[in-house]
Amino acid sequence: MKMHLEPIGAIVCLILCLSSFASAATLNIPPRPAGALKGSEFVNLVTFMTQDAREQNIYNQISIGNIPDFYRTLCAVTVTANLSGQDHTVIYYVTPDYLAIGSDDDYFLCPMTPILAQQVADLLQCSLPTCKMVDAIWTHAAVKLAPAPIPPSPQMTTVPVFNQHNTMVWNQRQPVLSQFPLGALVGGDKKDVVITNRIYTASPPPRVAIYGWHQLNGTPIQPLTTVHASTYADYSHGIRLANLKLLMDGQEKTIPEVLADSVLSALLSDEGVISTPRYPTPTPQPTPTPAPTNLVKNGSFEEGFTSGVGNNWTKWEAPGSNTITFGQASVNKHDGSYSQYWARSDTSLFNGGIYQKITVTPGTTYKISAWIKRQSLLTGTSMEFGYDLSGGTDGMASSVVYTDLTGATDNIWVAYNATGTSTGGNITLFARAGHTGTAGGTNSYFYLDQINMIVSEPTPTPPIPPSTQNTYWRMY
Repeated sequence: MKMHLEPIGAIVCLILCLSSFASAATLNIPPRPAGALKGSEFVNLVTFMTQDAREQNIYNQISIGNIPDFYRTLCAVTVTANLSGQDHTVIYYVTPDYLAIGSDDDYFLCPMTPILAQQVADLLQCSLPTCKMVDAIWTHAAVKLAPAPIPPSPQMTTVPVFNQHNTMVWNQRQPVLSQFPLGALVGGDKKDVVITNRIYTASPPPRVAIYGWHQLNGTPIQPLTTVHASTYADYSHGIRLANLKLLMDGQEKTIPEVLADSVLSALLSDEGVISTPRYPTPTPQPTPTPAPTNLVKNGSFEEGFTSGVGNNWTKWEAPGSNTITFGQASVNKHDGSYSQYWARSDTSLFNGGIYQKITVTPGTTYKISAWIKRQSLLTGTSMEFGYDLSGGTDGMASSVVYTDLTGATDNIWVAYNATGTSTGGNITLFARAGHTGTAGGTNSYFYLDQINMIVSEPTPTPPIPPSTQNTYWRMY
């Protein structure tokens, strides 16, 4: 059997068919809502959730259309083969990268279990790929990224490691954006969750089939394996979707139809007919529910600054403080492109920061989080974040509940997490920092980023300890 790949422009006889087949090249998903969570905001939301709660939120976000705009135009993959003495050509359409949540400028490549992946594929009228399709997608990819493994550990199934790898992939993708903008087909950044007959022939319990992570020489790191149970997902797993509709010799068919054909299946499968090209899913399908809304406006400082202060925030200085300089930082940031800084470039004493007053529902418990960093070795340096349940605007008031985040280490981002139950109609969030001494340094800078306040969910059932779940698989 002779098989080769051809660019779509060479198939002149299919032009008319393609013009009437435009829907196959578009992902069937609603427009991204205004104000939808960015990728980094979603990461912050789900970091401490159980897997079930996290996957419910993933489904919710996708169902409302919260994926980057560039994913909506699919990329064509064309495969031609001589089967039983006759030439055949199939054209199918795939997402330009592994499925992500967020915006074009802030998105999160989102690992998920095969159960959720199948539910998402069903929702969007798509299919997961076969191993042969993964190979063809990599061959067609305009952007081929070298795999970036992280040393194996029990943490590789957690959101912080998911996000660590997301950043690593973005650092590879960013330098070639001018040559290959978002929307160009990308390969090599993740393994694929694939469909295969082994989904139903592997020994119990139900399994996830993974394959791929092609190196730059075209050799995949991961051969097809079903070593993990279907409840497993780690940072290296990606979800590539293919529109169910495809062109088979110029005629509209579906991926399941082609995979069921004893001859034509060879175009999509290297294991012959795949009679059940999907993972089993529970019924009923998850019902979308609204994801928690971040009540902080401009919490990641991506929505502009006025006179050096992030829009929707207010600067404040304690009595007796020297004048503080406020500004937009683009190098020292925790997420997105910018953060807020306040500072003095000398050793003059100061104390202050920024605040935001937020309308809330009385008697409701809220979960608050933020990231803050200092660059100061001056004696008496302090760095705090807190809230005022009375909704006051005095950063020095006794009603502000501060948490000291100064720590012993300079120049690292420190996480703030707290909960508070509102007593009135407003809660005010405060950042406060400064120093009282003049020795030990020459200046003092503080940075704030990624602030969230959401309605606190009920305490989830504790997850099963890792020792009784799936063990992690060695990464090569």
